[in-house]
Amino acid sequence: EIQNLDAHFGKHQCLDLLMVDCQHHVTNGDEMVCGSDGVTYPNHCKFVHAVCMYTDLTAAYTGQCTSTTMAMTTVGNAAGSTMPGSVATGGSGTTGTTPPPTTTLSPEQIAFQNVFCHNKDSINCPAVVTPLCGSDGVIYNSSCHVSKARCDNPNLQTVDGSKCGLTTPVSVAPVVG
Repeated sequence: EIQNLDAHFGKHQCLDLLMVDCQHHVTNGDEMVCGSDGVTYPNHCKFVHAVCMYTDLTAAYTGQCTSTTMAMTTVGNAAGSTMPGSVATGGSGTTGTTPPPTTTLSPEQIAFQNVFCHNKDSINCPAVVTPLCGSDGVIYNSSCHVSKARCDNPNLQTVDGSKCGLTTPVSVAPVVG
C-alpha cells in the first residue's frame, strides 16, 4: 500500500505543472473532471492548472458536470488568463505512460499524478540534495526524484536509510516535494 501518495502528487508541484502546455497534453482515456465550482474540465491538465490557480477548487467527481455552467480555458501558457464561456480543449488520444493507481486516490491525486508523470522528463527537481532511500534499494536525491521514479514503479516507497547503506538517519516521514 502506498502511504500518503498525496505527498508525492499534489499542489506542491504547481510551479512545475503550471509550466506544462495543456495544448500538448495527451489524454489517458476520459479525463473529464467536474470541479467544485461546477465547471467541467475536459482533461487532467486543464483541471490541475485550475486547481493550482484557484486554491479552493477541488474535484466534485470525475466526468462531466450535470449543471450547465460554462467551462473555462487557459489562454496561452500557464501565465495566461482564463476566459469564461469557452470550452477548454486539449490533446486527444491515449498513452500508456501513466501507471494505474495502486490504491484509492482522490480525483485530484489522479489528475496531479497523470500530469506529473506524463511530463516528468521536463520537470526539474530542486538542486538541494536530501537523500531518501527507496524500497527498491536506490538512494534518491530528493522527494521529487522519488515522485519521478514512482511514475514507473507505483509501489515505490521511502524506507529507512540503512536499507540503502546510508549511515545518516534519513526520515521516512511523509515526503513533501
